[in-house]
Amino acid sequence: MSSMNTTNEPDAVDTATIPDVTSSGIFDADPNSTDGAETRVPTTSAVPAATPRARVGAIAWGLVVCVIAATVLAIMTDSARRVAVANWIGGISPGNIWMVVLIIAGALTLLIGVTSFIGQAQRSRRR
Repeated sequence: MSSMNTTNEPDAVDTATIPDVTSSGIFDADPNSTDGAETRVPTTSAVPAATPRARVGAIAWGLVVCVIAATVLAIMTDSARRVAVANWIGGISPGNIWMVVLIIAGALTLLIGVTSFIGQAQRSRRR
């Protein structure tokens, strides 16, 4: 049988094991205190709050995913488009496949370069 407390009485708490949070060092004494007692106020950081920056890479990749999803949705919603895409894929030559691969690689390289350029501009503007 378990030793679980089945009564409505709260469990006894050993106060000797509870740490004293007032002496943790995160508060400083209030120098303007007039009552003689040590009043504690929270310390503030000297670092100014940073303004949020736009995550350009996330925005760009999100747009790429949205464009791909919209294209697939447009193709899949119409049977005539599905047949046209299937005929185009079936009739593509190896040279055209390499051309499509190079165009996609170039577009991805351009996207990565532009987002890196914008991110670098944001970092230099913050300094």
